[in-house]
Amino acid sequence: MDGGGADGGGGTACTFDFECSYGEWCKGGFCHRDSASDDCSTPADCGPRFAACVSGVCSLCEVDADCGSGFCLNYHCVECTEDAQCQTGICGADKRCKECRPETGNGCEAYAGRPFCVEGLCKQCQQDSDCPTELPRCGSEGLCVECTDATAATDCQPPNDRCHLERCTSCASDDDCPYPTQSSCGNAGCIPCFSGFQCGAWTDYDCLDLGVDKACSKACATAADCAPGHICNAAGFCAQCAVDADCPAATPVCGADSLCYACDATHPCPEGRVCNTAEGTCVQCRTRADCPAHRPYCRQGACLGCRNDSDCSAHAGTTCQPDGACR
Repeated sequence: MDGGGADGGGGTACTFDFECSYGEWCKGGFCHRDSASDDCSTPADCGPRFAACVSGVCSLCEVDADCGSGFCLNYHCVECTEDAQCQTGICGADKRCKECRPETGNGCEAYAGRPFCVEGLCKQCQQDSDCPTELPRCGSEGLCVECTDATAATDCQPPNDRCHLERCTSCASDDDCPYPTQSSCGNAGCIPCFSGFQCGAWTDYDCLDLGVDKACSKACATAADCAPGHICNAAGFCAQCAVDADCPAATPVCGADSLCYACDATHPCPEGRVCNTAEGTCVQCRTRADCPAHRPYCRQGACLGCRNDSDCSAHAGTTCQPDGACR
């Protein structure tokens, strides 16, 4: 094979390193000489990366013994050079042992439940339509899974509405577990902490052994013992909320897990308020039907007694004030 150009220049076209000559590697589709491999008289002149000196150039190998469990092909170590050298009986074009032949797909008959040949490996699926209803997505490893990051909104429902490790769970990261007794995101959802790294949101940055499970918060007496935006609950732990009134307007509903949520079907607004579903906030009204008789007009989520002066004709006041009251 022709020698390649100096490092940085284009040489012989290639796909794999073993298609290049000694002291060359395939980079960007062309063989390039590695300047570190020049000038040797014996293998001792080469660094630990090289096992042979070929025509004055440091090379990875000259004989199979230079490659440990592999084989020397054109002065490069490869996993196999022929089918018989692989337990699977298939040596791929890249000189690696494969489960199946990518060019034909043959070989997956021996792997039950993995009928598709993808880059030399037998996979359960290639696309979503290959998967059953209970595991509807073809995941990154060619296995049928519950969800992917791109499909979580469709596949995962509350409370397990996050996709983590291609499973629907209540969390995708530790940030989704901001309460002291379950502050780490595990395979099946939020779990107790196992190190202080999960405890950054709490006033105590250690993972404390409480005798049963570990937790990220020592006992609190008042909200002053907790991180900003948290309360000290009846159990003596810091939490986002104990009642709806503890929550901010953007996430106004206190859930059973002491977390504040935007309102929805699972987290309804308190009595006397309705959910603005577009924003997830609790408001007085969405339509006039939500308002009482003495404040019959709904404007921007609030029930008003008047919209203009003409609405005040039946009231003691004659002028509609900015707060929607007649005075």
